[in-house]
Amino acid sequence: MGFPAGTTSYYARTRAELISRALDLLIARFDEAMGAFPLETVESDEQAIDLVTTVAMLLEGQETDQIARFVLLIDLRGDPELHPLINTSSPGQRVVQGMAAALIAQRGIPDAEQHAASLLALVDGLMLARLAGGSSVAIRPAVATYWAGMHAL
Repeated sequence: MGFPAGTTSYYARTRAELISRALDLLIARFDEAMGAFPLETVESDEQAIDLVTTVAMLLEGQETDQIARFVLLIDLRGDPELHPLINTSSPGQRVVQGMAAALIAQRGIPDAEQHAASLLALVDGLMLARLAGGSSVAIRPAVATYWAGMHAL
């Protein structure tokens, strides 16, 4: 995002505080959106695939938030203080991975934690390609293929 350390703004006194506030807002919006997806209602692999696809499409629809998230992931990768607030070890990402792992385990697929991390990476990659423009890869078939592969392992 290019803010020099110590930037003064209307919202925060430092770059770190400004980014931390932005991340808090992104996480709050994400948490609110995820409340609409009860995992316990999923009773089949097709429903699980539909749920993952629906969540991905919802997040893709929050274009500004997702672009900000991807920009911050890249921009903060060298910042040991701020990067852990948004990368795969962040509290928010751990919750998402936990939800994905619970969904996978609920369908009787072993190694749910490992598969969840990979499933989230797939969805992130698809979303980034679509947001960056030029990608016509459909999310549901990609998720369905990955889901079938989890059963095959």
